[in-house]
Amino acid sequence: NSKRFAAYVKKYNPSLILTCTPGFSPDEAEAIILSKKNKLKTAAINSSWDNFTSNSIQFRKTDYLICWNKIMKEEAEKIHNYSSDKVFVSGSCRFDHHFGKNNDNNTSREKFLLSKNLDPSLKTLFLCTVPPNTYPPQYEVWNEILKLRGDKKISQDVNILIRLHPNDLAERYDKFKNLKNVHIELAGKLKNKTSSSNHRIEMDELDLTNLRLSLKYTDININFRSSLSLEATIYDKPVINIALHNFSNRYDVDWYIPIIKSGGVKLVTTTEELYYAINKYLEDPDADKLGRQKIFDDYIKFSDGLSYKRNVDITEKIIQEITG
Repeated sequence: NSKRFAAYVKKYNPSLILTCTPGFSPDEAEAIILSKKNKLKTAAINSSWDNFTSNSIQFRKTDYLICWNKIMKEEAEKIHNYSSDKVFVSGSCRFDHHFGKNNDNNTSREKFLLSKNLDPSLKTLFLCTVPPNTYPPQYEVWNEILKLRGDKKISQDVNILIRLHPNDLAERYDKFKNLKNVHIELAGKLKNKTSSSNHRIEMDELDLTNLRLSLKYTDININFRSSLSLEATIYDKPVINIALHNFSNRYDVDWYIPIIKSGGVKLVTTTEELYYAINKYLEDPDADKLGRQKIFDDYIKFSDGLSYKRNVDITEKIIQEITG
C-alpha cells in the first residue's frame, strides 16, 4: 500500500476515484489498485473504442465503467465480467466538438482549401498517417497515391491533404512539400520534448476546428485502421482503409472487424484496388452510404455534442448509488 495515498484518503474522504481508462497508464493502474486496498469505489470514464479488446492485458477492473456505445458495453460484460448495471453508455466526449453550433466561423470550402494552397476546383484526398511502427509501408503507399495521380490512373486531378499523426516523423514528408496541390500538416502544435514523454503534439481549439473542416471539405478519407474512420462518418465521407504490402491481417482484430463487416469502408490490399476505390468514390460519393450510417449508429450514436454532460450525470448517479 501507499502511505501517501492513505493519507489523502483520510484527509479528503473521497466517495469515488475516477480514472480515464481502466489502468492503461501506470498512474491509473496504481490509482485503481490503491483504491481497492483502501476500500474505495472506482470508475473509468473515458476509455477509447478499442481499449476493452486490444488493451485487455492492461485492464485493472474498476467498479464502474462509462463507455462510448453499446458495443463497448457488451465487451465489458462479456470479456471483463462486468454486470450490466455497472456499465453505462454516454457517447464519446472526444467527438463532442464535431457537433457544436457555429463552431467553424462559417469558413467556406474555397477559403479553407486556398488557405492550404490547394485548388478549390478539385476534389481532395485526405491522407491520415499513423506512427511509423504501426504501418511501416505507409510511406510507400503515399508515394503510390502521388504516382497514381501523376500517371492519370486516378480518373480526375485531385488535391492531396496529408495529416500527420502526432507520433509520425515529419521529416519523412519533406520530399512532398513543393508538389503542386499537396499540403502536409501536423495534427496540432509542436511542443518541446521532455525527458518523461515522447509526445510532442498537442491539439488546441484551433486544431480541432481544422480537423472538423478537413473532414468536412475533403472528399475521401484514406487511413490505416484509424479512429478517423469513425469521425469521417460524422460527415458522411467515404473511407478507404489501406492494407497494401501484406498488412490485411492487421485488420483481423476484435475492435476493427465490425467496421470492415459494416460495408461502410473499403479495405484495399493492392495498388489496383486502391485506385479502383478512389475512382469509385470520386464518381459516386454516396457509395457505401448505408454502411457508413451503420458505423455512425453503432459507434458514435449521439449527435448532440452533450456526451460530456452524460458523463457528469452518470458520475453523479454512481456517487448517489455509493453514498445512498
